[in-house]
Amino acid sequence: MMKGKGAVLFWTDLHIHPWQEGQRAHRWKDGISVIQKIYGDFDVLDSICAVFFCGDLFESRLMWRSDIASDVFLCFAQVLARLDMPCIFVAGNHDYYKGTGVSLLRSIGTGLKNKHVHIVDGIGATREFTFNGSTFGCLDYSTVHKSRLGDSAAKDVVKNTVLNSNVLITHCDLKGGYHYGGHCSTKSDIDEQVIAKAKGLRFIVNGHYHIPQTFMVGKVKVICPGAVMQHCWRDMDTDAERGATAFNIKEGSCKRLLIPTPNFWSSIEKAGDHFSEIDFVRSVPKAKGEIKSKRLNNSATQKIASASILEAFDAYCENDGVSAKRRKTMVELLKEIQKEGS
Repeated sequence: MMKGKGAVLFWTDLHIHPWQEGQRAHRWKDGISVIQKIYGDFDVLDSICAVFFCGDLFESRLMWRSDIASDVFLCFAQVLARLDMPCIFVAGNHDYYKGTGVSLLRSIGTGLKNKHVHIVDGIGATREFTFNGSTFGCLDYSTVHKSRLGDSAAKDVVKNTVLNSNVLITHCDLKGGYHYGGHCSTKSDIDEQVIAKAKGLRFIVNGHYHIPQTFMVGKVKVICPGAVMQHCWRDMDTDAERGATAFNIKEGSCKRLLIPTPNFWSSIEKAGDHFSEIDFVRSVPKAKGEIKSKRLNNSATQKIASASILEAFDAYCENDGVSAKRRKTMVELLKEIQKEGS
């Protein structure tokens, strides 16, 4: 399947962030490891002619932590300098600072000054690329959002990109895709009538949905690589394996490329054969019993069998990473509730 330079690599939704840092120092470095894997360690890179990132590099749209941002930038500077192929970054909804049209990805593009790096993050961006005779059109979140709001320039960009593409790369809601909890999108952010008129359009590759999936929008197949890694307890007990997707242009076939990163489980029993020592495990305690750390190998397992309700609640929250100040507020509220019920 992967002979020659006949494939492109898709990955999405890194959402790099100090997740669970209270339980695992420098947890965000798992995201750095993913970047290094994608752009340097995959054996299939010899058969890849381009790498597409489909949106949401960072989690926070309000603040960058300088240590995280600098490590991300340095990592990209190192791995992309060694890679002699186009690397396209399509901005997602989390990539725009405070909801503005300013993409956080732009600092990577302008700072690296790498001819192979292309940032698609606004109406004026270059968004069509041709590989092996197929046109890959890219629609960033901001352009699609402005189009939905009636911006005429954005509507023209969306329409023309869809009509010109054989493979469309997006980061938006599409009818039939589902989020966590089984919530299914009932409408598409891109006009489905325009999609239906795009005679050359064979596939849509969409970020935004964190669970890997495929579905149809009309007669066009939608491929969602899913978030490249699990991020938080919202991912708990979702056993879909995470990683990137290699897409064979001629065949239209996909190959999953798994990346070992921590997963989240409600219990070891639930994880079963999928369990790894790097995973997070949450054991829900009974009224009297033992609270276990989210980190299975955390030696700070606490015994609260003889504790009062308030003490048990405080101990559980402390073990769950809640700050002392917030725990104090929550305990005071619980005291008030107890008084009202007495």
